[in-house]
Order: sequence, then C-alpha cells, then structure tokens
Amino acid sequence: MISFLIPTVYKAPQLPKLIQNLNDHELITEIILYENAPYNGMLDNISSDKLIIKKYAKNDFCNKAWNYGAENSKNYYYALCNDDILFPTSIIDDVLHFYKLRPKSGFIGMHPTQFHHQQPDVYGFIKREVWHIDGGWGTLIFNHKDNNVVIPDDLKQWCGDTYYVHYSKYPCFNYFGEKFYTNNDDHSTSTKSDILNICYNDQKVYEEKYKLEKPIWA
Repeated sequence: MISFLIPTVYKAPQLPKLIQNLNDHELITEIILYENAPYNGMLDNISSDKLIIKKYAKNDFCNKAWNYGAENSKNYYYALCNDDILFPTSIIDDVLHFYKLRPKSGFIGMHPTQFHHQQPDVYGFIKREVWHIDGGWGTLIFNHKDNNVVIPDDLKQWCGDTYYVHYSKYPCFNYFGEKFYTNNDDHSTSTKSDILNICYNDQKVYEEKYKLEKPIWA
C-alpha cells in the first residue's frame, strides 16, 4: 500500500482529475492534499474516502509539505507528487514491484524523457549517475519510511529533490517508461513571480551549506 502527498498553491487544472485517478488505484489508501493557500472548493465534487485536505492560510512552501508527508503518511511507501501532472497509474505498480525486488533502494524520480515526448531507449529503473537534478525528476518522487530524509527549514521551495539525492541512505534511481501529461513546460508552479526570489535564495543556500561532491550513498 502507498500514500500520496500533493502540495498545492495555485491548484492546477489537472488536480481534480489527478486525485480521481489516484483514488481509483487499489494500492493507494491515502491521498494528502497540502493546501498552501486558502481552500477554493475545487475538489468539492470529488467523492473519496482516501482524500485528506490539510488547509493552511499561508504558503508553507513545497519542502515543508514534503517533510509533512514523509513523517505523517500512514503507509511504509509514499509518493510526493506535483499538482499539475497526469500520468499512467501503472507507474505505481512498477515502482512498488521494484522496491519489493530491491528493498535497499532510495528515492525514485522521473527521467526527463517522461516529459519531452521522447521514446526512451530502455524501460525500467536506472541508478542515477549524476548528482544534480535534471528536469522533471522532482515532479513525482517515490520513497519509503526506512529512507526518510528531512529537508532543512531554510530550503523552502527549490532544492528539496537535490537534497534527497545527496542525503539518501540508499541509491537513487530514474524511472523510464510511460509518458506524463502536463500543460506546464516547467513542471512547477514555483516559477510564479511571487515566490521566484525565494527559489533563487534556496539555490544560494544549498550551494553554501548543503552541497556535497557526491551523495552519501555513492
């Protein structure tokens, strides 16, 4: 069984369909929506006993939401998911099967080919060989409780996925396979002007305080 955590501020138009798709998957028993802005009623017509909405009047930002999901989700396996994507839920089955075969694996993120409509040369899971985050990896991330990593409070919106790759206990992987749908070329609402300066500051803080030459698992 697996839990999903979805932080949201701007509530992308894909969000209701995304939650409905997740609700229909039998291995997902919990969907936590971390509302980083006043609730707007977008999901009022969704009927799901799996959905938990955590409402916040101000923006706590993505990385704090990820920490919340990792700590408070009820299942051993969990996923951290953008609000602006749709994807074949067969990916969930692939990931859980991989963890069963290789339980000492760390974070699993999506390879950039998932978003650029390229046909990958291979399907499956490949250990990461680069330490910087390439486009899209943090859009959908899987992990398990034995590999929890807490992102520092001074990283608010960006660099959380980079921190995961560097400080994971176990090797991290790219997933190659089924295509994603997104109507946002950046795969992130963090490019909105009101928080972009915070994102740039996250990059500066990461470089100064947390960057490693290579991950601790390498």
